[in-house]
Amino acid sequence: MINDAASQPRHDVIRTKALGLIFFIACLVLAALALSYLFQYWHIGMNAEIPVFAEVRVPAPSQLNPEPIERSVFILLAALAPIGLVIAGKLFRGFDPGFWGYILLSTAACILLVAPFVTSDFAGVMFFPTSLISANRLIMLVLAALLSAAAVLISFKGIAGRRSYMGWTIGTAVAAAIVFQVAPYRLASDRMVTLASQWSVSYDAATYALTQVVGGKTLLHDLPSQYGLFPELIAPIFKLIDISVLTVSTLFIVLQLIALSCLAAVLHIHVRNPLLRAMTFLCLLISTGLFLYLNDIKQEIYVQYYPIRFICPSVALFLFARYCLESTRTRLTVLGIASGVAVFWNFDSGIPVLVSIGATLLVKPFFIQPLRWRVLGPAFAFSIFAALTFGLLMAILRLKAGGPLGIQEAASAQKLFYGSGFMMLPMPLTFHPWQLVLVAYAAAAVAAVSAWRRHVNNHVYDVLFCAGIMGLGLFTYYQGRSHIYCLMMVLWPALIVGAILTDLILRSMRKRSTSFVSGLLALPFVFFVSLGTVTLAFSARDLVLAGVGNVVNYDKDRDPVIASELAFLRATSKGRDCLILAQRQAIYHAELKTASPLTGPGLIETLLQSDLDGLMAGALSKPLECIYLGVGSYSQTLLKLDDDKLISKYPVSAQNDLGTLLLLEPPTSVPAQ
Repeated sequence: MINDAASQPRHDVIRTKALGLIFFIACLVLAALALSYLFQYWHIGMNAEIPVFAEVRVPAPSQLNPEPIERSVFILLAALAPIGLVIAGKLFRGFDPGFWGYILLSTAACILLVAPFVTSDFAGVMFFPTSLISANRLIMLVLAALLSAAAVLISFKGIAGRRSYMGWTIGTAVAAAIVFQVAPYRLASDRMVTLASQWSVSYDAATYALTQVVGGKTLLHDLPSQYGLFPELIAPIFKLIDISVLTVSTLFIVLQLIALSCLAAVLHIHVRNPLLRAMTFLCLLISTGLFLYLNDIKQEIYVQYYPIRFICPSVALFLFARYCLESTRTRLTVLGIASGVAVFWNFDSGIPVLVSIGATLLVKPFFIQPLRWRVLGPAFAFSIFAALTFGLLMAILRLKAGGPLGIQEAASAQKLFYGSGFMMLPMPLTFHPWQLVLVAYAAAAVAAVSAWRRHVNNHVYDVLFCAGIMGLGLFTYYQGRSHIYCLMMVLWPALIVGAILTDLILRSMRKRSTSFVSGLLALPFVFFVSLGTVTLAFSARDLVLAGVGNVVNYDKDRDPVIASELAFLRATSKGRDCLILAQRQAIYHAELKTASPLTGPGLIETLLQSDLDGLMAGALSKPLECIYLGVGSYSQTLLKLDDDKLISKYPVSAQNDLGTLLLLEPPTSVPAQ
């Protein structure tokens, strides 16, 4: 029997998956409501421990938002979702609402997939940022519609092949990232530093621990690290080349490019539509940091996520995709080692890497009949390699420290932020794009389970399942601090999942294995990436000009205060490890190639009152050679320091020409007469 374009397939695979997704989401929603009620009734998590903070950091009680019930429900559902998915995949056989009922469901689904983006602030941040406030939105929407039509037409005409060379794809992706993301605002040197708070807050928090490790200290022994133990892994690089703002930002750029290249490779492998693939990658450029620049936050070159929390998940996803294509022992070993390194590098992003890959290797065999223990071998081997790698790195760290490690200090940041809710924000309860991000991950899991149940030997579903679980784990970053910018930061796995699912739907429509009605589910994502591409196209001219300006003027001072303070530091430090009590502490340590004479966290990471007390006690009790003390709003630290006590013990011996930085030195002894 020959099908024509108007005929319906006898077995609509997409329809079955869509109904399974609805069933799965309904179960999760009901479970969430039940858990929320039970947790409130039993008062679970209501007595969260609140540490004592350096009071100047908490100007209002609203800064403490523990969110115990919200967090408990999310974590429990995230943990039980894979198990529930296995049960649903085994028991669910599909409910057929009929042709017209399915049309109604599909239409409603399309509306629900679009409405939250229209009614929230997401569209303004992603598609219509501050830099395009004067752009004609109607023209942008029309161009996006035309791009969407072109992407669909490419799939229908059968020219969506995956025959191009991967090196060409990666090379193009790197070039686009350099032009549109790196050159405009990620390139940095000491002369580009300004008084903007992003330098003294975000950049310092990311690099202070690194400057101290390069200076000879050991994490978890001499100081904690808010963003993981990654400085221990990259410090040897800066012991070979001098550490500075330029070299650190250059390495971060390289890591960012590697991460983006890995995602481009995953798209190359599993998205055959070249236009859809390109548009998705351009949207990735926006969501992985560029959205800040487009929204006039142009000096946030490090956003507490990229590249530190980005590099390991993206590399791991690529390695997993490669392993799925050819499941050799060597690739499995590399995958396990990479996952162990990921946990050591950054715990918050490393655990989702470990769990997502391990869950995929463990869950899939349950849908392969008959089930034998040998099919669980890869999951066990992966876990062993990951555990051995992490254990070896911790053992090396212990030997380097020459003493016990403060393991409790490693979790101090998580306890501070998640235990007390410091600086946390509750998740919006109305229709919001964050819900659609989770729907995308659920859709990936349902599609994978459905394919595994039918014994479909297509490894794209393994990648879908892994990316969905990984994205769910990384989503906890937004669950804690539910700001729209944080949602943008964790969006990238949803873009990968959406592109793969959309490409599968469009290919199924061309093969007539699914109906036109099911194809409607692909349109929202196609329009999403099309509009993102138009946004980047409208911003391209300004980005290129900004990038050229940065490259040409990278050695010109951007701020006279910073130039004055750096000149003063270089002229007076004389190679001494001075205590720097000023904003931009890590930047100044990097430029001077020095470390703090005291142990403990950096100034911007000093959030506990005990850390502040320890800092003052050390400064007043230990014989320090010198102290640099910032004064005035431009340089004074955000901590409540007792400047008078410091100056009484260490008199002022010099200051910079603008009077923003004081050099305190112990008084010289006067010989007896």
